[in-house]
Amino acid sequence: MSTAAPLRRFMTAPRAPSPPRNPRPDSKPKGKSSMNAVNVQSCKLTVVFSEGKLPAIDAKAPRFELVLGSLRIGVVINAKSARKLASHPGGAVLQGRLVASQAGLVLEQAGFSWTDAKPATEPTA
Repeated sequence: MSTAAPLRRFMTAPRAPSPPRNPRPDSKPKGKSSMNAVNVQSCKLTVVFSEGKLPAIDAKAPRFELVLGSLRIGVVINAKSARKLASHPGGAVLQGRLVASQAGLVLEQAGFSWTDAKPATEPTA
């Protein structure tokens, strides 16, 4: 499924014009607050999967999408990580570099860190 359409809608959505910059930082405009836009090349994304709630990813085709509201983020991991994900008893943390490409949002250099399973504790009387 293509991620270009949601990204295109987000990127081309009409935005309110930004107010003119105030040359004196000590005097703030009254009423409205303004927000500056900062352009970035990429950002780091971290997704935590709890113990017992790991995604099922086919090791033969280790591609999947993370869905965040109406945004879809394409992810590719290596087959070894997908196999370990299927057999790992604990939780996992997916980390990668989130970039906007022509196809949409993509998580590059993605990899898992593994968390150990919590030992079962017996209730005390």
